[in-house]
Amino acid sequence: MCCIAGLAGYSADQSGNPTTSGYNWLGAIVEKNLGGDPSTSTSASMYKAGFKSYFTTSGTSNGDTWKNMQSPPAQAHDAIVFATSPLRKGNSTAKSDIFGGSYSSDTPFFPMASVGESLFDNSCVLSNTAIQNFWHIALWFGTRSTAAGAGEVRISRIRYLLQPRQYRNDLA
Repeated sequence: MCCIAGLAGYSADQSGNPTTSGYNWLGAIVEKNLGGDPSTSTSASMYKAGFKSYFTTSGTSNGDTWKNMQSPPAQAHDAIVFATSPLRKGNSTAKSDIFGGSYSSDTPFFPMASVGESLFDNSCVLSNTAIQNFWHIALWFGTRSTAAGAGEVRISRIRYLLQPRQYRNDLA
Protein backbone atom coordinates (compact mmCIF):
# COMPACT_ATOMS: atom_id res chain seq x y z
CA MET A 1 0.00 0.00 0.00
CA CYS A 2 1.23 3.49 -0.72
CA CYS A 3 -0.06 7.01 -0.32
CA ILE A 4 1.20 10.02 -2.26
CA ALA A 5 0.20 13.60 -1.38
CA GLY A 6 1.19 16.40 -3.72
CA LEU A 7 0.28 18.24 -6.89
CA ALA A 8 -1.04 17.22 -10.31
CA GLY A 9 -0.31 19.58 -13.21
CA TYR A 10 -2.31 19.90 -16.41
CA SER A 11 -1.70 21.79 -19.64
CA ALA A 12 -5.29 23.10 -19.72
CA ASP A 13 -7.82 24.28 -17.15
CA GLN A 14 -9.81 21.31 -15.84
CA SER A 15 -12.79 23.49 -14.73
CA GLY A 16 -12.86 21.91 -11.28
CA ASN A 17 -13.09 18.36 -12.62
CA PRO A 18 -9.53 17.02 -13.17
CA THR A 19 -9.17 13.93 -15.36
CA THR A 20 -7.21 10.85 -14.36
CA SER A 21 -4.84 10.99 -17.33
CA GLY A 22 -2.79 13.52 -19.26
CA TYR A 23 -1.02 15.19 -16.33
CA ASN A 24 2.33 15.31 -14.56
CA TRP A 25 2.58 14.90 -10.80
CA LEU A 26 4.95 15.24 -7.88
CA GLY A 27 4.53 14.58 -4.15
CA ALA A 28 5.56 12.99 -0.88
CA ILE A 29 5.12 9.24 -0.55
CA VAL A 30 4.89 6.62 2.17
CA GLU A 31 4.69 2.98 1.19
CA LYS A 32 4.56 -0.32 3.03
CA ASN A 33 7.80 -2.05 2.13
CA LEU A 34 7.53 -5.45 3.84
CA GLY A 35 4.84 -8.09 4.14
CA GLY A 36 3.22 -8.90 7.45
CA ASP A 37 1.33 -7.01 10.11
CA PRO A 38 3.05 -3.75 11.15
CA SER A 39 1.60 -4.00 14.67
CA THR A 40 3.76 -7.09 15.31
CA SER A 41 6.88 -5.75 13.57
CA THR A 42 9.85 -3.79 14.90
CA SER A 43 11.66 -3.63 11.54
CA ALA A 44 12.71 -0.12 10.51
CA SER A 45 12.35 -1.38 6.92
CA MET A 46 8.57 -1.90 7.23
CA TYR A 47 7.88 1.45 5.51
CA LYS A 48 9.67 3.68 3.01
CA ALA A 49 9.08 7.42 2.71
CA GLY A 50 10.34 10.27 0.55
CA PHE A 51 9.30 11.94 -2.68
CA LYS A 52 8.41 10.89 -6.21
CA SER A 53 7.26 12.46 -9.42
CA TYR A 54 5.92 11.36 -12.78
CA PHE A 55 9.49 11.37 -14.09
CA THR A 56 11.36 10.20 -10.96
CA THR A 57 11.00 6.64 -9.72
CA SER A 58 13.53 6.85 -6.88
CA GLY A 59 13.55 9.08 -3.85
CA THR A 60 12.47 6.89 -0.93
CA SER A 61 14.36 5.52 2.05
CA ASN A 62 13.57 3.34 5.04
CA GLY A 63 15.03 3.24 8.52
CA ASP A 64 12.29 4.85 10.60
CA THR A 65 9.66 3.27 12.80
CA TRP A 66 6.01 4.29 12.59
CA LYS A 67 3.40 4.74 15.30
CA ASN A 68 1.36 1.70 14.19
CA MET A 69 4.30 -0.67 14.77
CA GLN A 70 5.05 -2.81 17.82
CA SER A 71 6.39 -0.74 20.77
CA PRO A 72 7.09 2.45 18.78
CA PRO A 73 9.38 5.09 20.31
CA ALA A 74 8.03 8.56 21.09
CA GLN A 75 9.53 9.97 17.89
CA ALA A 76 7.96 7.32 15.62
CA HIS A 77 6.68 8.70 12.35
CA ASP A 78 2.99 9.22 11.59
CA ALA A 79 2.84 11.84 8.84
CA ILE A 80 4.19 12.80 5.42
CA VAL A 81 5.02 16.29 4.20
CA PHE A 82 5.45 17.73 0.72
CA ALA A 83 6.81 21.18 -0.09
CA THR A 84 7.73 22.97 -3.29
CA SER A 85 7.93 26.49 -4.63
CA PRO A 86 8.02 28.17 -8.02
CA LEU A 87 11.68 29.07 -7.46
CA ARG A 88 13.90 27.89 -10.27
CA LYS A 89 17.59 27.05 -10.20
CA GLY A 90 19.63 29.85 -11.79
CA ASN A 91 18.36 30.85 -15.21
CA SER A 92 16.98 27.40 -15.83
CA THR A 93 13.30 26.85 -16.43
CA ALA A 94 13.76 23.10 -16.23
CA LYS A 95 14.50 22.53 -12.55
CA SER A 96 12.22 22.86 -9.53
CA ASP A 97 13.06 21.94 -5.94
CA ILE A 98 10.69 19.52 -4.28
CA PHE A 99 10.96 18.17 -0.75
CA GLY A 100 9.08 15.23 0.69
CA GLY A 101 9.30 12.65 3.41
CA SER A 102 7.92 11.46 6.71
CA TYR A 103 8.10 12.81 10.24
CA SER A 104 6.69 12.56 13.75
CA SER A 105 3.88 15.10 14.08
CA ASP A 106 4.07 15.24 17.87
CA THR A 107 7.86 15.41 18.35
CA PRO A 108 8.90 19.00 17.56
CA PHE A 109 12.19 19.46 15.72
CA PHE A 110 12.79 15.73 15.27
CA PRO A 111 14.31 15.20 11.80
CA MET A 112 12.24 14.46 8.73
CA ALA A 113 13.13 11.24 6.90
CA SER A 114 13.88 11.78 3.23
CA VAL A 115 16.45 11.00 0.59
CA GLY A 116 18.94 13.86 0.45
CA GLU A 117 17.73 17.40 0.86
CA SER A 118 15.64 17.81 -2.26
CA LEU A 119 15.06 16.67 -5.79
CA PHE A 120 15.67 18.75 -8.88
CA ASP A 121 12.94 17.45 -11.11
CA ASN A 122 13.77 18.35 -14.69
CA SER A 123 10.27 17.91 -16.07
CA CYS A 124 7.57 18.73 -13.47
CA VAL A 125 8.24 22.46 -13.53
CA LEU A 126 6.30 25.18 -11.73
CA SER A 127 6.76 28.14 -14.06
CA ASN A 128 5.17 30.15 -16.83
CA THR A 129 7.26 28.24 -19.39
CA ALA A 130 6.05 24.84 -18.25
CA ILE A 131 3.71 22.61 -20.18
CA GLN A 132 1.58 22.12 -17.05
CA ASN A 133 0.34 25.52 -15.82
CA PHE A 134 -2.82 24.36 -14.03
CA TRP A 135 -2.07 22.67 -10.67
CA HIS A 136 -4.40 20.76 -8.35
CA ILE A 137 -3.84 19.35 -4.87
CA ALA A 138 -3.93 15.57 -5.23
CA LEU A 139 -3.89 12.35 -3.19
CA TRP A 140 -3.14 8.93 -4.66
CA PHE A 141 -3.52 5.48 -3.11
CA GLY A 142 -2.34 2.21 -4.57
CA THR A 143 0.07 -0.68 -4.33
CA ARG A 144 2.91 -2.20 -6.26
CA SER A 145 2.42 -5.43 -8.18
CA THR A 146 3.30 -7.61 -5.17
CA ALA A 147 1.06 -8.55 -2.27
CA ALA A 148 3.82 -7.80 0.28
CA GLY A 149 2.82 -4.15 0.34
CA ALA A 150 -0.89 -4.76 0.90
CA GLY A 151 -2.39 -2.80 3.78
CA GLU A 152 -4.60 0.09 4.75
CA VAL A 153 -4.11 3.75 5.49
CA ARG A 154 -5.94 6.03 7.91
CA ILE A 155 -6.00 9.77 7.30
CA SER A 156 -6.82 11.86 10.34
CA ARG A 157 -6.19 15.30 8.85
CA ILE A 158 -4.97 17.07 5.74
CA ARG A 159 -3.37 20.49 5.97
CA TYR A 160 -2.18 22.64 3.10
CA LEU A 161 -0.93 26.16 2.55
CA LEU A 162 -1.18 28.01 -0.73
CA GLN A 163 -0.18 31.61 -1.27
CA PRO A 164 -3.32 33.75 -1.76
CA ARG A 165 -3.72 34.86 -5.35
CA GLN A 166 -3.98 38.56 -4.51
CA TYR A 167 -0.39 38.44 -3.19
CA ARG A 168 1.11 36.74 -6.24
CA ASN A 169 2.72 38.36 -9.23
CA ASP A 170 2.44 36.94 -12.71
CA LEU A 171 5.29 34.60 -13.63
CA ALA A 172 6.32 36.67 -16.64
